[in-house]
Amino acid sequence: MRKQAHVVLSSSTPVVNNRCRNSKGAEPMSIQRFAGGAKGRTRASAWRDLVFAVATAEEAGNSLSAQTAATLQKLDQSLTDSGSSREQILSATVYVTDITRKAEMDEVWCDWIGAEANWPQRACIQVGLAGSTLVEITLVAARDE
Repeated sequence: MRKQAHVVLSSSTPVVNNRCRNSKGAEPMSIQRFAGGAKGRTRASAWRDLVFAVATAEEAGNSLSAQTAATLQKLDQSLTDSGSSREQILSATVYVTDITRKAEMDEVWCDWIGAEANWPQRACIQVGLAGSTLVEITLVAARDE
């Protein structure tokens, strides 16, 4: 059985908290969803001790470095709002429109991610992105429940 309780307090507050029982009827599990700027999707979702986040920053202009920095800033906010941090990132996927410019993104990424102890598993893939978007990043991170 699935129940939904809508909660809209601020962009850092989960907008939908789904509670559903597992197949054995145990205690309900909560899924937190954090409001995004696009219809039909969230900027982050959290379940138990995992956080899933995504960001783009086409408004940052035509520079891959600037878009990467702005995208990472948005991801920092999503991680903070969901009870995690960049130090707890487990996996990242970076989507770029021009893989020959990957070094530009890497420089910004390495400055942002910090010490080697924080480095997550990461992949970088060339894709087509909408409009003037040059980079999109998805993350999976741990959090304290």
